[in-house]
Amino acid sequence: MSAERKEKIKKIAVKTAVAALWLALWQLVCMAVNMELLVVSPWRVAKRLWALSLTWEFWRTALGSLGRITEGFVLGSATGAILAMLCHKFTFAREFFTPAITLIKSTPVASFIILALVWLTGQRVPVFIAFLMVLPVVYGNVFQGIREVDPKLLEMAKVYGMNRQKRVMKITIPSVLPYMMAACRTALGLSWKAGVAAEVIGVTKDSIGRQLYYSKIYLETADLFAWTAVVIILSIVLEKCFVRAVNGLSQKLHLVRAVSPSPRERMAPSDDLPEEAKAAGNPLSIQEDSGKKWREGRQPDACGEIPDSLPGGMSMTLRLTNVSKAFGEKQVLKDFSLTAREGERVCLLGPSGGGKTTLLNIVAGLLPPDSGERELPAGRISYIFQEYRLLPWLTAEENITAATGCTKERAREMLQAVELLSERRGYPDDFSGGMKQRLNIARALARDSKLILMDEPFKGLDPELRERVIDRVNDCCENRTVLLVTHDKAESDLLHCTRMLTLEGMM
Repeated sequence: MSAERKEKIKKIAVKTAVAALWLALWQLVCMAVNMELLVVSPWRVAKRLWALSLTWEFWRTALGSLGRITEGFVLGSATGAILAMLCHKFTFAREFFTPAITLIKSTPVASFIILALVWLTGQRVPVFIAFLMVLPVVYGNVFQGIREVDPKLLEMAKVYGMNRQKRVMKITIPSVLPYMMAACRTALGLSWKAGVAAEVIGVTKDSIGRQLYYSKIYLETADLFAWTAVVIILSIVLEKCFVRAVNGLSQKLHLVRAVSPSPRERMAPSDDLPEEAKAAGNPLSIQEDSGKKWREGRQPDACGEIPDSLPGGMSMTLRLTNVSKAFGEKQVLKDFSLTAREGERVCLLGPSGGGKTTLLNIVAGLLPPDSGERELPAGRISYIFQEYRLLPWLTAEENITAATGCTKERAREMLQAVELLSERRGYPDDFSGGMKQRLNIARALARDSKLILMDEPFKGLDPELRERVIDRVNDCCENRTVLLVTHDKAESDLLHCTRMLTLEGMM
């Protein structure tokens, strides 16, 4: 028997034991009171529930309440989510709707029920009350979820040119979904409590609330307990169905992380992989890059500049002119200028806080300079971030295709280059730091870009693996401009950088 099956059986046994204990406690209370008008035994309630379930009126009543509560829940959830998005985007909307949301949360449910009985027909009152109970819960959670979307992931999406629809589907919705699910689970219970209360007060036709009201009037305690049990059962069933439906749809749309495949499944070769990749596993044979010979032979002049003439009439890829940037009183960059042409590899060295990452973020368009000009006339950018910035709900392969828009074949080629092909179906949260960094590198290489920004790209890799990965990066970066940030001069040499600049930062 597998460990997973044993754990499942253990959970079922624990839940069964807990339920049995509560039923025993109920029976003990019933025996102590010894008055069925006050407390009915579990067995009597079960018999009455079974008798009721054999009648058509029972099902008409249960389905009537279920339909009204579900309608109110769906309307409240949809309205709350839409309001949260509007209020997050528009300050005026937030200021306008906040008093109304506060009023709904603060006003007693009974007051709303009485007002609703004046405004609406009896059948619509439970729908309206359930709607009001759900609305503020979903609004608050979704609004908080939108605010908590990781800005670093949004910056990654901006650098890689993900359009608005893809950003929403791949980042915003997956980030907000846990907040939405938590809100809906809470709101479902509230909608049943408030909705049935509205049915009781309004004596709504074909409703559980009406049956509860009659049970009280005629002192039918067994019926009262039985219909209460129906409310609890329907509430649990509705929650389970809702959660399962949302999880199933979310997994199908890749909005949440699916069940992780086992290591054996992750490493199994796919039918759509090339035969040589299936046979070789991870190693990738890339032809020797003949074009890097000119890079190894060219040296900067006495001023640290590379001559304007480059092989094949290569064009300018990046130009920064008198760029300055300060954070408060700390001046990080001041009148910094740099021109890099196609195929050049420039290394930026310096201590922490010297402005290296700030410079890369300015080049990537993530930070505006305080002054100076940034010109990127030639093509798109890839960025090997220092903090990985991976989407935990997508597999390694999906992280690359979602960000870069490349084909699966291209993604797998780059995963093979960084020796991660066997983990293409794995999720970043299951990876070590070095594996995440290699996925970060593969994503940048997979994009068809003219300029690659590298912020300490080989951290976390052991020396032998680092040299192999750098070899692959060299081969994949032919004719691309590279701007490398590192603390290790050896990495600059291994990457065949043509220029080395030191940024000190200044106070």
